[in-house]
Amino acid sequence: MFLWYVIAKYVAEVDGVLSNQTHLASSLNVAFDGRTEEVADIFVAQLKYESRQVSSPNILCSIADLGDRLFPTFVKWWSELNSMMPNIAVDRYRRVAFLVAALSATDPTTLNQNQWDMVENFLRSSRQTAQNLGITLPEAKGKWGGQRGQRAQINAYRDVAKAILAIP
Repeated sequence: MFLWYVIAKYVAEVDGVLSNQTHLASSLNVAFDGRTEEVADIFVAQLKYESRQVSSPNILCSIADLGDRLFPTFVKWWSELNSMMPNIAVDRYRRVAFLVAALSATDPTTLNQNQWDMVENFLRSSRQTAQNLGITLPEAKGKWGGQRGQRAQINAYRDVAKAILAIP
């Protein structure tokens, strides 16, 4: 779940890596055929590559960022989610990861009960809740790119997060 959270936080940078076929083949020794599941492997391969290229600036987060900034924020949100919604299903891991990434600039302890209710509704029934908020949530179906891919879905989660935070 944490890996998908980080991917969602760095989605634009991930797209840059994915679009560079030469880098994927020569530096990472991988190929990308558009499937979402490949993105996690490529992300980790890029992190490993960057950790060995100390003279080059990172495209993604540094190992220090993972431990000092990203993981503590994720844990804070995960703890708060578990206290507010102890029965959230394990099969919702991407929904949770993407929504937490979209909400992560906000302290979870500042959400009001109406906002938490909407978070819970969204995690249980994302498409219907997004529609109720006036947001179209693409159905990725295993693909990363395009108007209906996982990338577009991550962007829609950001819109959902904004709508949730706007609830009084």
